[in-house]
Amino acid sequence: IDSVHDQMTKIKVALKGLTRNKEKLEKSISEIEAELSEAQTHTEELKTEFQKIEEQAEVVVEKDNMCQEKMKEQAAKMEGLKAELAGLESSLEAHEQKTVDYRHAIDKYDGVIKENGSKIRHWKKEMSKH
Repeated sequence: IDSVHDQMTKIKVALKGLTRNKEKLEKSISEIEAELSEAQTHTEELKTEFQKIEEQAEVVVEKDNMCQEKMKEQAAKMEGLKAELAGLESSLEAHEQKTVDYRHAIDKYDGVIKENGSKIRHWKKEMSKH
């Protein structure tokens, strides 16, 4: 009977230890499940945020592509304007050269007119003497 009683005591002690271990394990499992649930919620939030970021990135990429196209158009316009400016500058240079030529001609004619005016006065003087 003592041996049975010792075995019963050992079994009771073992059962209490196993019960405590079971409770600890259940608590640990409960904590892990809570952490897992929290991690899943956080993962879903991150997925949603990532999707929003992707959508915003798509909008940015579209705008960038539009800007690149506009920049190409503006560059083509600028090349056209540069060519037009070069033509205008060439035309201006030709007109400035003509202006210089006309000024030289005017100066020459002014000199001739002055000289002829002087001759006219001289001959008028001479003719009034006679």
